[in-house]
Amino acid sequence: MNFSRLLVVLFCYLIAVVESAPCRAQPAAFTDSLLTVVRTTHSKPQQVLTLIKLSEYFRNSDSTRAYGYAERAVALARQHADTLEARALLALGIVYQFQGHYPVAMTHYQQALKRAQAHRNIREIAQCYRTMSIYYINRSEFTKAWTAAQYELPLRQQMHDTVKLIGLYNNMANIFRGQGDYPAALQAYLRSIKMANGARRATEEAYVSANIGWLYQQLKDYPLALRYLNRAVSMHEEQRDTTNTITDYSSLGEVYTLMKQYSTAQRFLEKSLRLGQAHGSRISALDKARTYAILGRLQAKQGHHTLALRNFQQAEKTFRRIHQHSYLIKLLSSMAETYHALGRPQEAQRAAAQTLELARETKSSADFVDAWCTLAKISAANGDFAAAYAYRVRFEESSDSLFSAQKEQQLLSLQTRYDFREKEAQIALLRKDTALMRSKARLQYWFGGAMSGALLLASLLGISWYRRYQAQRTANRQLQIRDGEIAAKNDALLRTQQRLYQSLSEKEMLLKEVHHRVKNNLQIIASLFALQAYEHPNLPALTEMLQEGQNRIQTIALIHELLYQSADLARIDFHQFLQQLTAYLSNAFGRPMRMRTRPVGVFSMPYAQDAEPPTAVLINTQATGVYLNASTAVPLGLILNELLSNAYNHAFPDGRNGQVDLHISAPDSSGTFTATISDNGVGLPRNFKLENTSSLGLRLVNNLTRQLKGTFQAQNSASGARFIITFQEAKEGLEAQ
Repeated sequence: MNFSRLLVVLFCYLIAVVESAPCRAQPAAFTDSLLTVVRTTHSKPQQVLTLIKLSEYFRNSDSTRAYGYAERAVALARQHADTLEARALLALGIVYQFQGHYPVAMTHYQQALKRAQAHRNIREIAQCYRTMSIYYINRSEFTKAWTAAQYELPLRQQMHDTVKLIGLYNNMANIFRGQGDYPAALQAYLRSIKMANGARRATEEAYVSANIGWLYQQLKDYPLALRYLNRAVSMHEEQRDTTNTITDYSSLGEVYTLMKQYSTAQRFLEKSLRLGQAHGSRISALDKARTYAILGRLQAKQGHHTLALRNFQQAEKTFRRIHQHSYLIKLLSSMAETYHALGRPQEAQRAAAQTLELARETKSSADFVDAWCTLAKISAANGDFAAAYAYRVRFEESSDSLFSAQKEQQLLSLQTRYDFREKEAQIALLRKDTALMRSKARLQYWFGGAMSGALLLASLLGISWYRRYQAQRTANRQLQIRDGEIAAKNDALLRTQQRLYQSLSEKEMLLKEVHHRVKNNLQIIASLFALQAYEHPNLPALTEMLQEGQNRIQTIALIHELLYQSADLARIDFHQFLQQLTAYLSNAFGRPMRMRTRPVGVFSMPYAQDAEPPTAVLINTQATGVYLNASTAVPLGLILNELLSNAYNHAFPDGRNGQVDLHISAPDSSGTFTATISDNGVGLPRNFKLENTSSLGLRLVNNLTRQLKGTFQAQNSASGARFIITFQEAKEGLEAQ
């Protein structure tokens, strides 16, 4: 009898070790050994635990077998091991959840909770709340998920279960992320990863690192996303955790796709697919669907729309079956754009409308942003500019709140690092000062004692000792007063630093918000220009004038967009600005109709069968390492916009092919920049003189160049026209005075 109990205890320990090990592909011998235990053991609790483990193993690969093992575990626990009934019911409910039977799954979770509460098993009660919280997260019911997590938290703290607390804070972060509260999500993730690092739980640390990578991906901070995802990959590879490594490869492929590094994205997605095929039985349906969705987006970016749609449809079936609405909204947005690119506008509109329906179910602010943006794009592409404008306004209102949350998260991260370093430095300084004061006090004390001992041998021993004693007390009181003054000064200095830092952070955030609002207002004005041009299709001269005005407004909007996205509020990367400007102009002028009948609005969609709008003019830009302030970037951007627009309109008539080279050199010793714009077009007219020109655009270029204290030259080259501009960076703020 004692031997049988010992065997049960040892088996339970083995199960606990296996459960705490990383989730990786197990060999067939592992399942065979578990089946042997079920057939041969006489211990009913041991049989129940083994059946539960078998159900967990086959959960992804063979739902029928997983259901059978879990059902047998429930029946056996009710007859012979009622203390394990709650765990068996949880296993059976999870199988139902994987099969998409959500109401039945929740019924089993509630039954498991009642059984665990009846036996007063704190560990099982906490696990029931954990399972229910994850259930609600998958259903995007974040309020209920948060309630379940709050019930679980005090139980885990009572048990001092560090491993489960790590997972709990990770789940809380997932809830915050689903609600769009990114600062709270990041704080919970960092708390989880700090606990995992302190407990040396590499498995949990790797998993949370991957989640932080996904969070930064949502915030479009791709360098930080790559940093955490690569960290997760290296840790999962070191642990030989194939399942999570496959997921990490897919996530890296998605980030590189968003960064438009398509070859690198293709490499990671192929690695994910190869590993997935080799270990298919252990890969969850959600991970497979995510990989198909990411692969489809990559193919759509490369122009392979038919292949992309095929992968999208395969992912859509799985997302709908397992009720992953947030994933489904992003997938439907991609499908809507793909349908439009394939010339199927009705299906594109239907997919876009479904995104809004799902967002109303999830009630997630991030999902609403995706839905409004998709509807605005598709409506504009289908020619319904009034609806596109209304959707655009809703999108701006929703994205403003998310923008504020993102900025708050960045400030929180910076402030956390700053406060930590400052407090560490202050503590070290106070400790050093305290040790020095104590050392001096001890020296004075022993010196006084030695003198008193010497005088004790003399006739004035009593008087001298008393005086020394009084002097020592006075010195100690002065030392205490000085310690108090030093501590008060340090506290005041620390509070002053904190107030100054907080004030600076608030001002930076307000300035970024101003740039963001200016950009939004300029884009709305540009949309109104586009709508006005659309109302007068038979007046090509008016359409062209409105198009030119819209291009100038968009140029200024791009400057403000880069300013609020940049970490440096004073300067922008002008090479990045040129890439966005040339892409916008290529889209505006590169169409066959030159936008005579439908002007470019804020939103633009590719034509059927094309990954990007067709263009007949190639623009090469080179301005690497050129950073300019706003006072210089705005006039210079308008100058380049005018010259590039002239190239499209006059250097390459009748839609002929051509090339424009735009080069901005670094400043010389006097701080003078040189910008050269040359083309291989028809060249300038034979009697052209810059001072006699009547063109509004060239007169505008002349005036803006003088504003930058520069020169403007126009000349014919061997192959076309060349424009040379020299300028100096304008001063800003107090410096300009």
